[in-house]
Amino acid sequence: MAKYRLNSLQNWMEQEGIDLVVVEDTEGRRNASLRYLCGHPSDAVFFFHSSGASLLVAWDLPLAEIYGTADALVAYSEFQRSPVQAIAGVARRFGLSRNARIELPPNLPVPLVDNLRTEAPEFNFLCRENGAEAQITELRSIKDAAELEIYREAAGMTNRIIDELVQGFRDRRFPTELDAALFIEREIRMAGAEGTGFETIVANPKRSFGIHAYPSFSGAGLSPEGPTIIDFGVKLKGYTTDVTLTMITGSLNPQQERMAALVEEAYAAAEAALAPGVPSSSVARRVDEVFSREGFTMPHSLGHAIGLEAHERPVLRDRRELDTILQPGMVLAVEPGLYDAELGGFRKENDYLITEKGAEKLTRSGIFRV
Repeated sequence: MAKYRLNSLQNWMEQEGIDLVVVEDTEGRRNASLRYLCGHPSDAVFFFHSSGASLLVAWDLPLAEIYGTADALVAYSEFQRSPVQAIAGVARRFGLSRNARIELPPNLPVPLVDNLRTEAPEFNFLCRENGAEAQITELRSIKDAAELEIYREAAGMTNRIIDELVQGFRDRRFPTELDAALFIEREIRMAGAEGTGFETIVANPKRSFGIHAYPSFSGAGLSPEGPTIIDFGVKLKGYTTDVTLTMITGSLNPQQERMAALVEEAYAAAEAALAPGVPSSSVARRVDEVFSREGFTMPHSLGHAIGLEAHERPVLRDRRELDTILQPGMVLAVEPGLYDAELGGFRKENDYLITEKGAEKLTRSGIFRV
């Protein structure tokens, strides 16, 4: 599968007249495209030549020898741990001709790009938004067979944890937010996954009004009355799921019942709209209409794609500049929610695979009365 990804990138390079593509993942400039192209998890610079040859400059050489799939491997220390020297040095090592076009990551700081042009004036460095990274991002939006196999396994792990959480709430096994959060972490690690895909949120009824509660979980107790929001993801072989449960303990007042019912209605409308060939904005618009009809506004997008990162493209939002036609192979997290400082929050989030015929539900989160 990695060969297919590189072949696609190579074809794009030929069309664009690009001689060398640089993909960097480092502290302050994280980029999961590095792992997507060469398997190495992080802290390295990947170089891909128009001939199809590749080279990985890694901070942690023993780790790169295990995970990396590049044709050649070089220690970052050979370039004095300098990105400028590494990029200029590898370009010369490939024997690039004068005025060769080198595609840089679009998030490189301007001073660093200026230093590169000073260090290696013989090359033509490109640093742009719609360059190689945009092409790689587009490739990442459609999951291949290997990625989907990982997702089905990760979804199975996620569903087992959901079941345990629901039962644990019913049995009162989690006295505090911390207990629930650490249970999730332990179960993920014990199942053989890498960890959580992002910081887990466990917010009791007094804190569930936040879209992303701060802190994400605490030592506070789990109240016997109201909605508790739990948002987590299982990270397996780099890929993360993303689900949100709302645990309702005790009874709700009429306003809370109305919020919960509206979230369920909006979720059902979104689920029914998911299909190949459908604009992402139209799915979001259906949900916005459900809420606005009753005088509510959802303060976040309906959802987003997931993959090597918890938030990828496309985004499910009613905005023209973000609109994308849904295609088979996209994996989307759909998460309608409503929040109130006094009443708390209600959110329901599951992951879906867009297929040739519609959408396959991968996870089974929900609003649970426990």
